[in-house]
Amino acid sequence: MDDPSDISTDWAQQMRQLVQTLHSQGITQVQSFAWRDLADPDAGGSEVHADHVMTRWAQAGLSVSHRTSTDKQTETFSRNGYTVTRGGGRYSVFLTVVGTRLLRRARKDVAIVEIWNGVPWFSQLWGNRVRTTWLHHIHEDMWNESLPRVLAPIARWVEISLAPKFYRRTRIATLATTTRDELISRGYRSNRVVVAEPGIDPRYCPRDDTKTPTPSLLAVGRLAPVKRFPLLLEVFAEVLRTVPDAHLTIAGDGPDNEVLQRAIERLNLTEHVTLAGRVSDDELLRLYQSSWLLVSASHSEGWGMTITEAAACGTPCVVTANHGHCAAAIHGVTGIIVEDDAELAKGIVQVLSNNALRDSLTSGARTHAAKFHWDRTATILLQTLVDSLPRQKHHS
Repeated sequence: MDDPSDISTDWAQQMRQLVQTLHSQGITQVQSFAWRDLADPDAGGSEVHADHVMTRWAQAGLSVSHRTSTDKQTETFSRNGYTVTRGGGRYSVFLTVVGTRLLRRARKDVAIVEIWNGVPWFSQLWGNRVRTTWLHHIHEDMWNESLPRVLAPIARWVEISLAPKFYRRTRIATLATTTRDELISRGYRSNRVVVAEPGIDPRYCPRDDTKTPTPSLLAVGRLAPVKRFPLLLEVFAEVLRTVPDAHLTIAGDGPDNEVLQRAIERLNLTEHVTLAGRVSDDELLRLYQSSWLLVSASHSEGWGMTITEAAACGTPCVVTANHGHCAAAIHGVTGIIVEDDAELAKGIVQVLSNNALRDSLTSGARTHAAKFHWDRTATILLQTLVDSLPRQKHHS
């Protein structure tokens, strides 16, 4: 990630002032709770997001501790100025943390950040009044793809029916305006839901003359059902009928790896598709810079972090319509967003075959990407904590 010393002066000053406000009201520490940590093998955009924000908060003088599950033994360590504790099983961590906290008196000097990634922590029951919740997107139908058949309806009920009763008065930060609108439609209070768009690491930038000589597509993400990579392979097979020299690289790892390998063989795509696995930061940057298009058939996203990262590198996108994709991309300006899966191949062929269109989308993507900064994201999220201070004590 980017060097925290690179935090812009204006944003850094605002964050320091917000930290001073918290300190003046007796808040000396922030404790955050998330399902997974950045070091988890299944880590994704939510974990990258948390790391960027907490790094900046720590740099601004705030003491931050981060609690997550683990697939190994419990461990505590420091990363980028904040403390990480990984412990508890993938799902038992929720019961462990909530059960333990309910038996303790909430510390008045601690503010709580709850990262609600499908399963809530119900911090209203055990946390300080100074708290905020980050909710990137509603999972709903995704539970059928990520949990056993018996557990999926329970998780859906908790997320859709039970949890909102506890969170309607909580200050919630989400990534996209479309998700904010959905939350409000589900009963969350409009004056309690703010949008803090993710930033882009400054290292994601274009390099001249690095595009591959033949059409190249890039898809990035965890190889999980929600990303619908098998569908993307079907679409790519259709693209090859019109653009026979195209190549698709899929960067990521996950439970669908063998499924994709079998699909590649079945569709006779062995010479046209590369499963790159989980790539290094440097290799990801090279792929972003050299590819003609970023593609995604994902069913649901809170944002489209790979879309904006690719855009910053001068690579437009062709993606399916969901809340996150529609927030990260602008149809006809930074890429093509298709409402119907059947139109995905057509959109890809259109951009690959039209140099003028591709050049226009490339320019639009770079301009759009320049608007997103992690410093701004971290400041907005810190403001939500300050806004949760008791009114009689908080004077801004």
